[in-house]
Order: sequence, then structure tokens, then C-alpha cells
Amino acid sequence: MSARLVIAMIAWLCAPRPARADYDSDWRDGCPPGNRERAADYLAYSRAHPPGAAAAPATPYSTDANQTGPSDGFDSAIIPTRLLVLGDYAHYADGRITVPGGDSRDIGRARLVNVLVQAHLNVPLALDDQLRLGLTAVAPWAQRLPGDGAGSAPHQFGNIAVMTSLRFGWLSSYLHRRQGSADPEGDVAAVRHAIAIQGMVTGAPLDYDLADRLILARRSGFEGYLFTPRRSYGGSLEYRAEGVGCYSPFFHLRLSGFGTATDGRTTLLLPQTVALGLAVASDTSVFFQYGLLVTVGAQDQRPDQEPLFVSDAVHRLRVGIAWSFPRWSVSAHLDQFLGNAAYQGTLLTVYMSLHIGGHGGWQ
Repeated sequence: MSARLVIAMIAWLCAPRPARADYDSDWRDGCPPGNRERAADYLAYSRAHPPGAAAAPATPYSTDANQTGPSDGFDSAIIPTRLLVLGDYAHYADGRITVPGGDSRDIGRARLVNVLVQAHLNVPLALDDQLRLGLTAVAPWAQRLPGDGAGSAPHQFGNIAVMTSLRFGWLSSYLHRRQGSADPEGDVAAVRHAIAIQGMVTGAPLDYDLADRLILARRSGFEGYLFTPRRSYGGSLEYRAEGVGCYSPFFHLRLSGFGTATDGRTTLLLPQTVALGLAVASDTSVFFQYGLLVTVGAQDQRPDQEPLFVSDAVHRLRVGIAWSFPRWSVSAHLDQFLGNAAYQGTLLTVYMSLHIGGHGGWQ
């Protein structure tokens, strides 16, 4: 029954939609991943026949390089100015792990609930607003549900994380190069690009019980920096390309890493993700992501010490969907973890964001 429901939803999403009144066959239809207003970021009318009265002035054409579509993860730096609230539920099955000294032991079932609040601000700097400074703050909280493992169910506030980023956006594939195009100035483009570099630091834990903190950190995976027992430092490099127009794809690559020190030993976590997505309607996008988390030094402790993380590599497959509107958006994705005893299970995430400023807030 569930398979039939999924097939029906996909068929509904991909079904043809009626053409909007402002559609002009010489232009893109105006439902790119970066458009959140159900109207083009340029206006699709002929210069000779503008909308409204015959005497109305011609409508200017322009594609905005700063608009971007939905991200495949909350931690991207290529996002609009926004306030975001996220909740997720993780379910990991029993498994066996290897601890320092070569011994193995059982690691029990874990069900976790996480809540996270994020605030992000973009500040235009130069180059026709294509260069932007990003300021981000993240506050997490997590709990392991009762009945999983010995003792009480740990619940703690995580580490407050502060990020600073630089983002540059540009356009390519200008439509004026097409034969017969009505855009002689070259203001309308078919592809947006963005690149961003980000630095991150977390504060000391607000709540601190080492045993509880280790339980939550080990099960936080790609977001482990939010629950490390000590302060963490890190950074990321991202590139995104997306089409402008109906049924346009997007590509998003994020390379990142962070480190933390415990008992004088440094552990590095290196989460890397790559995603492909498609705008299936003016307000709906779907995406698929592959993630690889590599840890360095996670097992480099004395045999009498508990390792900070219990894995050297974790593979993650993600499928998600995003609905976007003028001032807010909702996204959901399901993760499946592979190839690691500590992460045999799934993670369901839902988040909602309120966009502030710009075209529908997407700047």
C-alpha cells in the first residue's frame, strides 16, 4: 500500500500544470529552483506587448544571481536570510563495535529526537551584490529515548555553533545568445552558480555530563560537532549550479571538516556530500544526496579510554522534497545509513524556515 502511495505522489508532482498567464514561449516559464514567488525573477513578456495598458512601459528583464533553490541540508552556506526550526527522529539498530585495544562490544539500539534552531543573515558586500557575507548561529538539543541502553535517557543542549561565510554568485548561458531572442542586453540567463567558503567554531557545552555527551555525540554522525565534549573548529567549501526554468536540475557539492580535542588527542571528522535535484513544479523540488563521513583519530585512544566516535567511515543516502513559498518553506528528507555497525538505521528530518528580505526572502 505504501508503494502505491509513493507512486501516486510522484505522478501528481510530475503531472503537467496549466500554463500561467504571464508565460511567453520566448522565455523561460519562471519556475526555477531559485524562484519562491510563483512569478519569474525576470518577467516573461514581450517588450513590444508589456502587460496592462498598451501605453504601459516595457517590463525590464533580469535574472537574479543571488536567488538559490532549496538546499539538501540545513548546514549549507548557500541559503537565504532566514530563521529555521528543525526536528528529526533517528532509529539505529543493535550492533557491535571495536574499541581501543581491539576488543569488540555490543552497542544497543538507539532512538534519538533532535531539535535545532538556526538563524542566518546575508550581508551584501560588493560586485553588484554578488559577493555576500553570511553570519549563522545554530542552537541544538537532543535526547535518547527511554528504554535504549542502561541508565537514564540522556538529554542535553548541544554546543552553540557560530559560522561566518563568503558567498559569490554568478550567471551563465545567457539567453540573448539564442537566435531570435528578444533579450538584446543579455539580462536573462539559464544557469545560476554559487560558491561559498565557511568557517565554524562551537562554544563549550551548555550541559556537560561526559557519559551522556559521548552517547549523543557518537549518534550525531554528520552533525557530531554539535555534541562534542569540547569546543570544535572547522570549515567548508561549497559549489552549487542550478537551472532557471521549469523542470530544471540543480547540483550541490559540499566539502567540510572539523576537529575537536579530548584528553589531549585530536579527532577529525570530515563530512562530504554531493546532491542532485530537480524542480518538478514552481514550488516543489526533489533531491537525492550521497554523504560520506570519514573520521581520523577516532580510535586513537588508550585501551582504558572510551573513543569519542565509534566509526571510521559512514555512508549515507538521502532522498528529500522541499515546498517553497514567498516567505517560508518546508523540507523533509529520509536518510539511510550503510556500512557501519554504529549507524544501522534511518533518520527522518523535517524543517521549516521563515525567509526575510529580498525576492521572497531568498537572498
